[in-house]
Amino acid sequence: MKMRTKISLFSIILVLFSLLILYKNYITLKTIQKKQEQLLIELSKGNISSKTSLITSTIEHILSLKDSPEERQKMARFALKPVVDVAASLTKKIVESNEKKKEIIKDLRKYIGSIRYNGKKGYIFILDSKGNLLVHPKKSLEGKNVINIRDVKGKLKKC
Repeated sequence: MKMRTKISLFSIILVLFSLLILYKNYITLKTIQKKQEQLLIELSKGNISSKTSLITSTIEHILSLKDSPEERQKMARFALKPVVDVAASLTKKIVESNEKKKEIIKDLRKYIGSIRYNGKKGYIFILDSKGNLLVHPKKSLEGKNVINIRDVKGKLKKC
């Protein structure tokens, strides 16, 4: 075999070996990235879980105040904003993690569906962009579209 052919063959083997190492590093980095995303999701779930009881007791306190119903409602909405923000962030992270839809709904139900206030009359529910209930305390309503739901007088209800 000529020296030129040997050098060419060696160069090709060296390039292939380098590509193999690069590919292995790429796979390792993707695996690490996926594990970090999962950790972030788990931390977010813990964040929602730990804030649930604090927010619930805060809202209960606000609703027991002697202010006007309108003032109490404003304060309750203000107190709910952090929970809604964390819930929205958690939802986004869970969806972005490419989990299956059933697993996403299960997690949302577990961490958000348990939030209650106002003597357990108040609750948080989640709609998709088309108005379908994804998470609701009444499991029978989940999956139903509530965009055009009306009260007994025929008026559209606010969700």
